[in-house]
Amino acid sequence: MTTSRDVILHLSLLDGVGPVTIEKIVHVLDQQRAWDRVYEFSVQDFQHTCHLSPAIAHTVVDGLARYEIVAREKALLVQHAFSWATVYDQEYPPLLRHIHAPPAVLYWQGNGALLQEAALACIGSRHANYYGQRVIKMIIPELVQAGWVIVSGGARGADGYAHQATLDAGGKTVVVLGSGLLKPYPAEHGRLFDAICAQGGAIISSFGVQTTPVPGNFPARNRIIAGLSRGCIVVQAAAKSGTQSTAQHALEQGKDVFAIPGPIDDPLSEGCHALIQQGAKLAQSAQDIISELSGTIVQKKNKEPAKRDIQKDEHDQKTHHENGVPSLTDTILMHCARPCSWDDLLETMQIDLPSLQALLLQLQIAGKVQQDMSGKWVSV
Repeated sequence: MTTSRDVILHLSLLDGVGPVTIEKIVHVLDQQRAWDRVYEFSVQDFQHTCHLSPAIAHTVVDGLARYEIVAREKALLVQHAFSWATVYDQEYPPLLRHIHAPPAVLYWQGNGALLQEAALACIGSRHANYYGQRVIKMIIPELVQAGWVIVSGGARGADGYAHQATLDAGGKTVVVLGSGLLKPYPAEHGRLFDAICAQGGAIISSFGVQTTPVPGNFPARNRIIAGLSRGCIVVQAAAKSGTQSTAQHALEQGKDVFAIPGPIDDPLSEGCHALIQQGAKLAQSAQDIISELSGTIVQKKNKEPAKRDIQKDEHDQKTHHENGVPSLTDTILMHCARPCSWDDLLETMQIDLPSLQALLLQLQIAGKVQQDMSGKWVSV
């Protein structure tokens, strides 16, 4: 029997078919309950019902006719014990789901539960020097102690330093690859990647497991690094670089960006100083970052107090209700009696996006709301 997960996986493996196209197809298949019939759709069906261009519709029909593509991918996933989730699955990272055009499928090796925890990106130049390495070794241990998961791109230089510093501090880190899980890049970081998984971390990718690392993959990788994280720390970056690209994605997604200043005569300081001029927060220590983000993380060692906070919130809601004043969570649950989009809720609640994300995450953990196949929120 064809499942929606299999169809989405198959679509994600087709060259030229991106997340926006997949979202259009999923919307129609979900509305028409046509998951079992999708392999019978013609080019005209995809054009007229999914509003695809003739070229894309032909690509989809030709790709779906090659069922061996998805069969081979699923066999490799089982063979290597890799995990995967579609953007509509509960296992999919909640922050990443809400960026523009999130990847339709995400693959990972290691601790998938880590993708649900509060994370900070730490990125920088592949040519990071002793100063960059020293800064990373200074700030990472305190961030780990504060309960943050560290996300980076696994590259040479600052990324590798960030991953290693996290391991040395006893923390957990996530590598986002610009290649498939069977083609990790760079190859010389193989032992580092193994150590990351052994210590409870994860290696993730939005690319099919056999995808080779080509330059065009890395901008998409950078969007994911920013999308997984509550904030982004930039340590040494040239004026034009992939690091700058990741930071810009973070700014566009409404995330906090922290830039580490450096010597004014060092080209690797130019990118950080430019970010500060654009509004990024100047960070001279881990405490600058922790204090700015205080209240946005529930530390793992404090899970039980967090549970009590939810109970306290429920008590406060009851008090507000008895006084005739609905709380924010009451209002969310009331409006989610029918499926609501993020835009609907932002307009109704009149609060900022980070506050809404925090409330919905709390209600999701408490089992009171969930997302449907179209990504809308609905009360349970």
